[in-house]
Amino acid sequence: MGLICCGSLLFIVRLARSFLSAAKPAVTISREGIRFCNGKFAAWTNIAENTWHSQSINFIPAAASIKIVLHEGKPIHFATTVIALSSDRYLEMCDLYSSQAIG
Repeated sequence: MGLICCGSLLFIVRLARSFLSAAKPAVTISREGIRFCNGKFAAWTNIAENTWHSQSINFIPAAASIKIVLHEGKPIHFATTVIALSSDRYLEMCDLYSSQAIG
């Protein structure tokens, strides 16, 4: 009985952690560049290519991934299952902020 309670408690704690981390933005777009929740950062002046890939199962959106190729350094790949942006809105925001930063 104690083992079942302990297992249930661990499951609830892990579930609570995932809900708390979901409140943190996965991607932050600013005038300086794009910052990911894992700490990686790409400045607008260093971005050579910026692509968004949507992944769906039977036409239901399941995940999204972002690939950024840099002029200097390794490419950044970021995948997430929860994102509140569409690909069009993401690219529109990137164009807006990058034009303000560069131009």
